[in-house]
Amino acid sequence: MRTLLAAALLVMLASQSEAGFTVSASTTGNGTLEINGTAVANGATYDVFEGSGSLGDDMPLDIPGAVATVAAGTEFESYMFNLSKSPNNGTLNYELTLTFDQPILGIQFVNNTLADGYTLMNQAGSPFTPIVANGSINPDDSITISGNKITIAEGVLRGGFDPFRVLTAVPEMSTILSWSALAGVGCVLYRRRKQA
Repeated sequence: MRTLLAAALLVMLASQSEAGFTVSASTTGNGTLEINGTAVANGATYDVFEGSGSLGDDMPLDIPGAVATVAAGTEFESYMFNLSKSPNNGTLNYELTLTFDQPILGIQFVNNTLADGYTLMNQAGSPFTPIVANGSINPDDSITISGNKITIAEGVLRGGFDPFRVLTAVPEMSTILSWSALAGVGCVLYRRRKQA
C-alpha cells in the first residue's frame, strides 16, 4: 500500500514540475545583469515560473508572428523575465541566451501583450501566479527564437527593465509517466529488499 502511495505521489509531483532552462550571458559596460533581482551567474536560480496549465481564452504572443496566439485549452508553462542591472547607473550592453528543456511556443514583450497575459493568468487563478512586467523592452534589442532557445542580442540597459514572458510546451505525459513508473519499481524493489 505504501508503495502505491509513493508512486502516486511521484506522479503528482512530476506533473507539477516546471521545465528547466539554462542561462548564458555576456556583458560589457557598467553593472551586473539581473533576472528578477538575481544576478546572472553560473548555478543561480531565478524566480520566474508563473505556472503550468491552460486558459479559457487565447493567449496573445508577439513572436513568432504578427497574429500569433496560444490557443485556448492548450497546455503551456509560463516564465516572466524582468531584466535589470545593478547598480542602476550608466549603460550595460548584454547578450542573453535562454535554452529551455521544452519547445518554445512564443514570447510576449510588447507592453499591451504582457499586460493581457498577466490579466488572463490572474483571472484564471490557480495554477498560475503571474508576475508583473516592469517597464518596457528596449526597441533596439534584437530577439530571436530558434527551437528551444531564445537569444536577445544587442540588449541595452540604461536603468529600468527589459521585460518579456516565455511560453513553453508542457512536458509530454508519456515522459512523466515513464519516470514515475521507474520510481515506483524502485520503491517496490527497495521494499522487497528491506523485508528480506
